[in-house]
Amino acid sequence: MNRKCTFTSITMAIIVLVSLYTVCASISVGAVNSGGANVQSALVGAPAGVVGAPAVCSQPGTNSLDLFVRGNDNALYWRHMEGGVWGAWVNLGGYWTSDPSATSPNSGSVVVCARGDDGAFWWNYVMDGGVTAPQWYSSGGQLLAGTGVAAFSSGEWGGEWACFAAVGTNHQLYWYTTSSTWQSLGGYLTASPAGASTSAGVFDVFARGSNGALYEKTSTNGGGTWGAWASLGGQLASGTGPAVCSWGSGRLDVFVQGTDGALWHKWWNGAKWSGWESLGGKLTSSPTAASRSSGTIDVFVRGTDNNLWKKTYSGGWSGWTSVSG
Repeated sequence: MNRKCTFTSITMAIIVLVSLYTVCASISVGAVNSGGANVQSALVGAPAGVVGAPAVCSQPGTNSLDLFVRGNDNALYWRHMEGGVWGAWVNLGGYWTSDPSATSPNSGSVVVCARGDDGAFWWNYVMDGGVTAPQWYSSGGQLLAGTGVAAFSSGEWGGEWACFAAVGTNHQLYWYTTSSTWQSLGGYLTASPAGASTSAGVFDVFARGSNGALYEKTSTNGGGTWGAWASLGGQLASGTGPAVCSWGSGRLDVFVQGTDGALWHKWWNGAKWSGWESLGGKLTSSPTAASRSSGTIDVFVRGTDNNLWKKTYSGGWSGWTSVSG
């Protein structure tokens, strides 16, 4: 794929989102086992509290995280972490009707997007790591109520452009292509999707199907063609979507909230999928995940206290820690 997804072309493309209707792909199976410990203690989120699921991304080549949440006032809040030290929360404003999604195409660039109160796709793009005051832009379209956009970048590690997958009002998944149009990937989605790229031109999109199981769709040629929807089993909690990240070529780590409320994990090692493992906790939202470097993952969730909690993998999983204000 040679051409960048420009925001000008996104503006033209997303307007046709609601008019695209094609045959839905069928979806079926599997169950996540029950069990897992409760998340304990409090986490204090953005100044207005935390609604729904957070979003996180890492700027390639940096030991940083950019965390986004929707406050009780439905505004978006952003917090940056560099070298293990969190900065203050920053109010990015707006009035949002979905959880946010975020990606970083390259160091210094951060893209965050969400569904506005008009049902349209809105995005915010900064190129200096968030130093300058952000500005929101509308790209029109109509997203399914209660769902947001999956934002991810080509190659994840030093990729050059951002891509988006969204759920149309017909419950189908739509993908932005280099031909400046939205392409239906079929299916019947019941929550926000998630996406990742393990290497340049290789894209994986994940979604909750109508039977509650997790499904995956893959392209190995930059979105030119896509494989069929494949079931990864499990049972996701009603109304929740998956999270996915990649720490390097061929690696995928997928996270979901199970029907027991716990965090569940499944990974692809370049040759096959693992089974499901419970990471415990008691979630009240979809998870979000990012990798700052090879072999590391940070997963964020909203706990039963409606605040943010984090679990980190670096040779093994840590316990749950609060993301305090």
